[in-house]
Amino acid sequence: MLDKSYYIIIDVNSFLYIVANDTLLQNTQTAKYVEAINNKEIADFFSQSVCKVKYNHLQRTELIEFIDTAEKLNILTKVDELIFNNLPLNSKPFRSFNIIRDTSVLNNVTTESHFAYLNKQIFNVTIFLNNNCKKACIYCDKAYKNIISCTKDTTDNELNLNEFKRFMFLEDKLLSYNFTITGGNIFLYSQMTELIAFFDNLCGSVTYIVNYLNFEENFNYNIFNSKKTYFEIIVFSPIEHNQFELTISIIKKYNLNCSFVFAVTNENELDIFETIIDNYQLEDYSIKPIYNDNLPFFEKFTFMNAKEICSTLIPIHLLYRKRFRNINSYFKLIILNNGNIHSNINISSMGNIREDSYTDILQKEIDNKGSWYNVRTNLAPCKNCLYALLCPSPDNYEFVIGRNNLCNAKTI
Repeated sequence: MLDKSYYIIIDVNSFLYIVANDTLLQNTQTAKYVEAINNKEIADFFSQSVCKVKYNHLQRTELIEFIDTAEKLNILTKVDELIFNNLPLNSKPFRSFNIIRDTSVLNNVTTESHFAYLNKQIFNVTIFLNNNCKKACIYCDKAYKNIISCTKDTTDNELNLNEFKRFMFLEDKLLSYNFTITGGNIFLYSQMTELIAFFDNLCGSVTYIVNYLNFEENFNYNIFNSKKTYFEIIVFSPIEHNQFELTISIIKKYNLNCSFVFAVTNENELDIFETIIDNYQLEDYSIKPIYNDNLPFFEKFTFMNAKEICSTLIPIHLLYRKRFRNINSYFKLIILNNGNIHSNINISSMGNIREDSYTDILQKEIDNKGSWYNVRTNLAPCKNCLYALLCPSPDNYEFVIGRNNLCNAKTI
């Protein structure tokens, strides 16, 4: 420890967050962290624009121990006062944030500069092509509100392809998109060949979300031969083993690029799917929970405690972005088969592709501070939590469960 006054410089890859009298410092490259709970002195010290340890601080054991621990974790550096005073101005640790103002982008969207900015953003668009499906999955009316999954209802609507194409162009120019396609049963969509031709002219990727029950032998899967095409195959319980084997055989026959998504609601289903994964030696898969009034299952298998949250590696630029934007939702839209547009499937529609332009929808979302700006620092009780920015941004689960804090952060 230095025996005279010195300054604190927080490393460029370290993260500082203060809530009330709680302080958290984390090295985002190692996930090593130090925290001080209900310590006003430490919180006040690190709230300064420039942190200087003066001689009278040296006897304050908790503050000095906190600083020493952070230094050992490569979170901060102590700099002698004389050396610090000779540093160039741009090397000194003054706090500032450069916040992109989204609204300015849309003030004059016809200009090349604004279009160039928007074109740098990757828009993720999920499309429900139809609601036609002959199957009767037990979680059909619930799964799609939790994860991206197919669903159906009693109407017989399918997406109007011409209206969709018109909507996707911004001032006669097509932005960069990643598309996720689901239904209904997408193989029953009457304009699938034309839709694939449209996608083939784009730069982004196309992911098809398909229930394993919808694969049939008499369909020509060669139309999905683009290198940009990917399948996520949804599997629900109870599983039909003959159909699952048929799906596997079709995947191999047509060399489809795919992964499996096993949707679970309880431990019994989890055990069954783990056995299937082992038996078929599946390597590319994920297991995603579906909320079905089964909160204890979520608490046991998905809720994280404070240590787990703080041990998550998150790039520093994402941590600062999460203060203002929901990184799970930002620049994502959902288009239903009837043309309605949502930023999140669990909130009301922002418009319809028949009546609104892409610019209209972007402006509505920005003006209304909708799902794109649904951040934990604005939500109770998360806004009062020291780990708010380290937690995943709110997503569908918060809506369907009806609570914002899907964690056990206060229980360790």
